[in-house]
Amino acid sequence: TLDERSLDIYEGFPHFYTKRKVKLDVATHDGVLEDLPCFAYVMKAIRKPDIPTPRYIQTCMEGYDDFGFDVAVLDKALEDTKVELTNNQTPLSY
Repeated sequence: TLDERSLDIYEGFPHFYTKRKVKLDVATHDGVLEDLPCFAYVMKAIRKPDIPTPRYIQTCMEGYDDFGFDVAVLDKALEDTKVELTNNQTPLSY
């Protein structure tokens, strides 16, 4: 779709990420749980780990908030990455 192609460009696919098809349990507006097909971007191993830009972090936070996801997951990932980079180690995978 046009939306997916636009997102691919924004995310740097296929240069920085690969895409993986996955199924995700999603609660609909009426509370019914549906197993929906979706995809996830997976960072290529050749990328040097780094902290995302503030704009990218904000965009992710807004997306998590829009879809009712727990932003604490992103906060923890960011903090873990900062600690690992400070310790000169490879960040944990999320």
